[in-house]
Amino acid sequence: MMTIDKDYHFLLKADSDPGVDAGFEFGIGSEVSVDENGFIPGSTDWAVQDGEDPTNGSTMFGRDRLLGPTWLWQLHVNRTNAEEALETLGRFKTAWHALSIRDTPGAVLPLVYRVGGRERRVFGRPRRFEAPPDNRILSGYVPVSVDFKCVDGYTYDAVEQEVVLQLGQNLADSDQVDSGGGFVFPVTFPVDTLMPTRQLAQILIGGDAPAYPIVRFYGSVIGPKLITDDWVLSLDYTIAAGQWVEIDTRPWRQTVLSSDGASIAGRLGRRQRLSKIAFAPGRFEAKYVGFSSTTSTCSVRWANTHNGL
Repeated sequence: MMTIDKDYHFLLKADSDPGVDAGFEFGIGSEVSVDENGFIPGSTDWAVQDGEDPTNGSTMFGRDRLLGPTWLWQLHVNRTNAEEALETLGRFKTAWHALSIRDTPGAVLPLVYRVGGRERRVFGRPRRFEAPPDNRILSGYVPVSVDFKCVDGYTYDAVEQEVVLQLGQNLADSDQVDSGGGFVFPVTFPVDTLMPTRQLAQILIGGDAPAYPIVRFYGSVIGPKLITDDWVLSLDYTIAAGQWVEIDTRPWRQTVLSSDGASIAGRLGRRQRLSKIAFAPGRFEAKYVGFSSTTSTCSVRWANTHNGL
């Protein structure tokens, strides 16, 4: 994964895939530099559903939702001549136009940044791009103003955390085996082909805001289920060997996709809502449960989430 080694530098990624490093970097001292006091991260606000009680004039508070701020930059292209400035400006404009996501509702891009020695990221869409017309650019110095609309009011660690839990044949976990290792009769045969197995893991969530996990179940497994202290995430589904299902709980995604790209959101467990799946900061125990005749793994990824830069 690409990292930023200079403070007050920003990288607009070309793709939401964390494995794609391509993007456009700008910041203090680069070809596109930030003016003094030229970065304004904006402020967050709330979308509210308040009403007024006409009988006594009081406010009836409804549900509140944290809105994403708009980040603003005052920048300048700093090259040796107008020709070089136009080339740099063209690459910057192409990256900021981000045509790969414009036709996809809900699609966002990550913006990675390093400020105060911390490397984090936000998600959203590039908006305003303001620069002089090309025929007015007569030197290597070109002022540029840009905006980026964040999808929510949080910032996220640039590096994700991951815990992997693995299932495998484990007769000791079967309800057909008693505490002394003997079988509980009547026994359902065959006992060595399909057993419920489970594995525990400790998960430590940093930051100071909820972290939204991305959970991927790998086959072969029947009825995979991830159980934590606060919630359960399960599928009424059979995943074949070599296949997987990924559940993305991030508020701007909230998808359940199989490895062939099909949505199987209808196979979520009853009364399970992705909007309720999140880790609060702290330590949790996670348990992976399922029926597997071979082995199956469950990957839990998340980025520690923060209220500030």
